[in-house]
Amino acid sequence: MEVRLFCPALLLIYSLVSANLQEPFPLGFSMGNQGTVLWENAAQGHQPWISAAFCDNSRKFGLACGAVSYYDRMDNYEDELIYKAFGGTFWAFKKIRLKLAISHFSALGIYYEQSGFLSAGFDLFTHLRAAIEITGTRSGLTGFEDAKHNIAECGFSAWVPFKITAIQLSISHIPLKTRKTHEVDAPVIIRNGFHTLSNRFGAQGIIIQTTPSHSHPLRFILGEQYRFLKYFAIEASLANNPLLIGVGVLIEMAPINASVSLVNHPVLGWSRGFTAMY
Repeated sequence: MEVRLFCPALLLIYSLVSANLQEPFPLGFSMGNQGTVLWENAAQGHQPWISAAFCDNSRKFGLACGAVSYYDRMDNYEDELIYKAFGGTFWAFKKIRLKLAISHFSALGIYYEQSGFLSAGFDLFTHLRAAIEITGTRSGLTGFEDAKHNIAECGFSAWVPFKITAIQLSISHIPLKTRKTHEVDAPVIIRNGFHTLSNRFGAQGIIIQTTPSHSHPLRFILGEQYRFLKYFAIEASLANNPLLIGVGVLIEMAPINASVSLVNHPVLGWSRGFTAMY
């Protein structure tokens, strides 16, 4: 990359680092609906990079992978991409669920993040499942191996299922080990979600997200999934603060699931994602 592009690229990367750690939108099968459509026994609940609390034992084992290309209006620095590749696995044993995932984030070939995610979920009661999540992330600039930073975070989640709906409660980004530059650490996020099961109108959900350290802490996310056929569904979502619009297509032909999703930021442009699970 030419020197004249290096400085603006670093400024761009700095602005993206915090957004990436805060998960501007969920990955995988939750991207198009921004996490609002969540079923225990469907692809959304079993994907390995989300809490094991949102997973039942209808599938004992699975593998999944995916990738996201971020912000089409900002990847024009010598055709360098801003992307994340991720994959993982899940296991279910009676009342215990385990999930393991890894990811690699790259911004313009200059900045990178490599993360590992582990979640363990347990059935506590008939209508209560809880889980703990631990995430470790190593980040740095390509070519500056002595300037790596390591952080560790944990989170807790609960899933309360009922006959036609379920409630999600979670808290994430609780710091265990922080960066030397604390300003780029992800802030603690609290989520309350209400998710319907599949019904004659499809499936719906709403998430109320609170980031206590922000001056405008509340964020609302609405989502809808409509199933044309047994194996085919389309979905859409809308979030504020910032305004994000998501759309996606989901194909579920057990034991294989796949999705293609788009999320639009009004300034940064479209992000595109693909996910597959077996």
